[in-house]
Amino acid sequence: MNFATFCSQKIILACSGGPDSMYLLHKLLKKGCKPVLAHFNHGLRGAESDEDEALVRNQAATHGLIFESKRRNVKKWAETRKISLEEGGRILRYKFLEKVRQKHQATSVFTAHHLNDNLETVLMNKDRGCFWRGLIGMREQNGFIIRPLLDIPKEKILAYLMSHKIPYRLDSSNQNLKYKRNYFRQIIIPKLLKKNPNLLQNFIKQRQSVLKKYNLLTRKSKKWLTANCLKWAKNNCEFSASAFQMLSTSDQNFLLSHLYEKFYDSTYGLTQKYLDEARTLILNNHTGKHKRFGKKFFVYTDYGRVRLAIKPSLARGSWAKEDAIPPNLKIRFWLPGDRFQPSGMKGTKKLQDYFTDAKIPKSRRHKIPILVTNNNEIVAVGNRFDERFKNLKNKLP
Repeated sequence: MNFATFCSQKIILACSGGPDSMYLLHKLLKKGCKPVLAHFNHGLRGAESDEDEALVRNQAATHGLIFESKRRNVKKWAETRKISLEEGGRILRYKFLEKVRQKHQATSVFTAHHLNDNLETVLMNKDRGCFWRGLIGMREQNGFIIRPLLDIPKEKILAYLMSHKIPYRLDSSNQNLKYKRNYFRQIIIPKLLKKNPNLLQNFIKQRQSVLKKYNLLTRKSKKWLTANCLKWAKNNCEFSASAFQMLSTSDQNFLLSHLYEKFYDSTYGLTQKYLDEARTLILNNHTGKHKRFGKKFFVYTDYGRVRLAIKPSLARGSWAKEDAIPPNLKIRFWLPGDRFQPSGMKGTKKLQDYFTDAKIPKSRRHKIPILVTNNNEIVAVGNRFDERFKNLKNKLP
């Protein structure tokens, strides 16, 4: 990677004090870069963690660099949220790095992930079952995050540190095989390297091939969405079920995985079950059906449309706060047998028929607030007033 492009700008270096980040620090210094050193103390190894921080702090002082640090009880934070220690550490670490980046108005954050790290990531992804994105592993650039060492093997890093007598710290927890990454690092990969000494170089070539194919499919998906997406927002996407059905099975799967990555900013947690259930739902195209798509999102099918969203949205309109509703009125939701007279119309109609005529998806109907009198007469459904109560419209706050 051409460091000169970045060295002319302000950059943050995530520096743990371990061999990889110390190697990257000295490579940057050699190129004339003056990064802000950002150290996140996970608070997991007592005095060891403090000594890691002290080394990075001393390096910053030695080379006249700005030093930023943060200490958190990662174990407690992760347990409270019922997530793994590794995931909790990663979330908090990247939140800290982003805050440091914003504070110093830096253009990028450098991390010292190297070739062996990426091989570990891809093998772990394969082990749990992954898709195109998982076969790529970490990318050289992902937003503000820059990983310039992804083609550098660990062996070369350690040799450089030794020849230049650069100090670094070793994390004793990396020897604990109860962590899956450590098992791959200490057991699986050494065995693979013994069988195939060219494993790392072969991985580089294979990854480039996968990346090329992934980028091609991504462009194809983006082009399809541009032509067929009926609605696009941060947490919402709608498209025609019939247009989706015309795609090949492989293109359907990739499109859904592409949307998953867009919504979650990762394909972590994406399973074949989610893809199969979403595809089956869309292919059947029954109105009012939905399936979970990851932890937060759902796939809905309504009147020939497919919608990916966090939850059904309420009908559009301006709503008064519940405590501002006059005492003789109350809010409830749809009940079987409800009837009302939509404003501008003669005669009443069943609320179910009104929803059908208005093409309001079944999945949304029980979410729409209904304003009624104490005698259970409907005043308004969503933002549509009953003709008999339309004069109330201007009296509500």
